[in-house]
This record gives sequence, C-alpha cells and structure tokens, in this order.
Amino acid sequence: MLSVLFPNIYSFVLFLAGIIFLWFILGEKDTESLLLFFFTVVLSFIIVITGDVYAALSADLIVALMDNFYKKKFYFIFPLLVIDFVIVILFYQVYLSDILLSISVSAIIAVAFSSNLKSGVLQNEKAKGKDSKIERKRDFFQISSGVILLLILYFFPVNISFSLILIILLLLLLLGNTASIGTWTSASRFLYKMEREHTTLGIGSIMIAAGTLFAVALISNRQWSLITVFIVLIGDSVSSLVGMRLPVRKLPYSRKKSFGGFISMLIVTIIFAIIVSGGIFLYPLLFPVVGTIVESFTARPLDDNLTVPFSLVLLNLILI
Repeated sequence: MLSVLFPNIYSFVLFLAGIIFLWFILGEKDTESLLLFFFTVVLSFIIVITGDVYAALSADLIVALMDNFYKKKFYFIFPLLVIDFVIVILFYQVYLSDILLSISVSAIIAVAFSSNLKSGVLQNEKAKGKDSKIERKRDFFQISSGVILLLILYFFPVNISFSLILIILLLLLLLGNTASIGTWTSASRFLYKMEREHTTLGIGSIMIAAGTLFAVALISNRQWSLITVFIVLIGDSVSSLVGMRLPVRKLPYSRKKSFGGFISMLIVTIIFAIIVSGGIFLYPLLFPVVGTIVESFTARPLDDNLTVPFSLVLLNLILI
C-alpha cells in the first residue's frame, strides 16, 4: 500500500516526521488548530505522493512557523526550515518551483486558520486606507520590492532566481519576527514606520508574498510571469497611489475604488506588457486587462493580493 501512495520509504518517513512535528508544535488543540493541522496534512500528502518530499516538509514547517510567528518558539522551527531549503537548493533544484508553491499555499492555510494570525488579518483590513501617509509608504515599498523581484527573475536563470527568492524569504521572516518581539534595530524601526496603526507587523506582506509566490511557481512562461509580478506588486500599488491623489469618480461596483486608480493600473501594466513581450500581442495584453478588472472587483473579505494572482494563474492555464 505504501509503495502505491509514496515514491519510497524515505518519503513516507519524512512525511510522517513532518506531521508528527506539526502536531506537537501547534500546542493547544482547539478547533482552529485542528483545522490548521488537517488542511496542512492534506496539502503535504498531496505534495509528497507526487514525489517531492521536501516541498511537503516545507508546508509543515511554514505552517508551524507562521503559527508561532512573533513568538520565541519561532527560533526553534526556523533552523529546520533553513536546512530544508539548503538541501533543495544544493541537491534538488528541480523541486524549487514546488517549494515556492508549497510555501504559498501553506502560508494561506496558516493565515486562514491560525488564531495567531487571523486577528492580525482582521486588524489589517480595518486599518487599510485610514492613514494616507502610511499607505503611500507601503505602496512605495511594494513597488521597490516588485522592481527587485523583477530584476532577479529577468537577469538570473530560473533555478538561481528561485534560490535567491528562498534566501530573501528566510531573511525577511527572521527580520520580521526579530522586530516584532522587541529587538529594536534600525531595520525594525523602518518596518514599523510602514505598518498600519494597531496592526500586527507584516500581516499584509505575508498575503502579498503568498499570492506572488503562487503565481511565480505556476506560470512557467517567462514573459507572462514577469507581467504577472508587475501587475501584482507594482500595478496594484500604482492604482492605490493614483486613486488616493486622483480619485476622480468612484467605481459603481466598488465604492472604495476609483476610475483614476483603475485607469492608471490598466495603462502602466499594458505598457509593461508591451515592453516585455516586444510588441502588441493578444495573450500578454490579456494579463493586464484581467488583473485590473479582478483588482477593481475585489472587496472584503477577499484580498486582491490573492484574487489577482489566482486569476492570472487561471488565465495562464487557459492560454497554454
């Protein structure tokens, strides 16, 4: 039976070790923890039977890490995740896209069911848009992050760029947790200056990272991947910046969004798509159109950091 479900006994042992570790690290077994455990086990099982045990292990570790984010127990789990990533980067690079996808989906599961994160998500949604100065800082930081990610994806081969993304992700997780538990540094002060009032540090960034990694892992066409990253990280921020300064008229189907933001996002993303694809071609231009429309329709409780990349991944599947 095991030989049918698992590629080898090694995969089965690591899978079992991962879920046992997750069970004990979750602590109090309330309803939310049980749901978190159940969905993570299902995710890691689906991954491991396809042959990628390290991506399955990553799912367990990311959920455990997220559930203990902003806690000292984080530092017990973090080295295990580093070891997992190092093994894949050095010896199993063929699985790098699986690792990115595993991180994305497991982070979304953690945000959805972890009591440690859910309250932070709700606080973040309530505080969104209340302080225009903070929102501008966040948008400029998101644009800067988008530029860096685009440069990495454009100038480096896939395996190297995915490895760099994993390394940067580890550093950001470590920095975020260190800043949140009171180790006050210039870096932590910088992060807190961009956080919304009464909001848990980094919650918005987790959702943005999860959506972006989901798209990067699943869209193999280099041009379409670059266009998608630009839409998610830069186009969305441009829409927000212009929408705050030039609200013009509110969209009839979304009172929190304006025609100014909609048109600006559509224009800049179309221009980027034309530049990247080397001309006006139908398929690349569909990405800005679909991304902008989905962003404009997205409203609470949905998050455009997830709905936009998900819709573009779906578009990619339809077009290939």
